[in-house]
Amino acid sequence: DEGSDEAILVEVYHVQTRQEIIDLYIDVNKAQPVQEIDVPDAIAGSKKRCIDEACAALIRRYPRCFSSSARCRAPNVNLPALRNLLFRSNLLDGPDAADSPAALLGILEDANSKLA
Repeated sequence: DEGSDEAILVEVYHVQTRQEIIDLYIDVNKAQPVQEIDVPDAIAGSKKRCIDEACAALIRRYPRCFSSSARCRAPNVNLPALRNLLFRSNLLDGPDAADSPAALLGILEDANSKLA
């Protein structure tokens, strides 16, 4: 909400040498960014479960297509990026929305078959 005060946890690192600065910089920049879907209260629990279960089914069916690289190339897919794309999509909203993991998986399988 606009105008509301929220507490944010921050961590302050005290460094004394140039090498500590370099090491901290490298360590901080190795961190994985938080996806919007994983921000608390960003999505209803049932929708998040729907996305997670559909993605889990895809991983079971096509394990070789999933990559740990955030910048992978087709036909590979990065799971966190896919989850976030599904979160941002309208597949779980509106009159034709997927209302279960199986329905979402069906939509994804149908879209995939049209690409082949």
